[in-house]
Amino acid sequence: MLLGMARTSPTIALLPIALLSIARVAIALLSIARVAIAPLSIVLAATAVLRTASAQNPRSASSRDSYPHATEPIGAVREIYDGVLSPALAVSTFRNIDRLFPTRRVPHSPSPLPLPPAAVTLKTVTFTDRGTRYDLERYLDLNRVAGLLVLSGGRVALERYRFGNTARTRWMSMSIAKSITSTLIGAALKQGRIASLSDAVTKYVPALTGSAYDGVSVRDVLTMSSG
Repeated sequence: MLLGMARTSPTIALLPIALLSIARVAIALLSIARVAIAPLSIVLAATAVLRTASAQNPRSASSRDSYPHATEPIGAVREIYDGVLSPALAVSTFRNIDRLFPTRRVPHSPSPLPLPPAAVTLKTVTFTDRGTRYDLERYLDLNRVAGLLVLSGGRVALERYRFGNTARTRWMSMSIAKSITSTLIGAALKQGRIASLSDAVTKYVPALTGSAYDGVSVRDVLTMSSG
């Protein structure tokens, strides 16, 4: 699994470092501390599943202050979408995306399953592409990969961070948010917090009443067919 920034488009993030930072849990998607650029369906699912989470697990000011990248300079939303961030500013922006978009903490399971280190870890990785031989470090440099996690048989064979990132770094989720959404909706349905996919989204997010989402069902939002 890779997290990276394509050289031609620095706004592309392939996997969130947040997932790697809690790579020791099996329910990794539910363990991501902060979901960035969350579509309505994530807000819906998180609202249904985590309605009491804030009261049960308040996030203190000290926990916010302890994030190692909290004071870094970041770019603007428009700069992200226009792809004009410098490589260095892109890194600091992507790991502070919660400062630009609304987010919701999604706690991991109270009894997560570990992802232990593999008995034999990857040390030397090489491959040949169109006649040129590459090692892992050259590949990571060429593609500006910010983090790399390799799992083998449910064990961590390789875990690497770059550009000042660490296991505590959070990263913008991009399309992996869809997997988080489906996981949360499934949990909400099983727990009875969402009664039916045919329910109106306003039943669970009353603030949407009177908006363009009024009259739209949970299923419509999930299938991106809300109109």
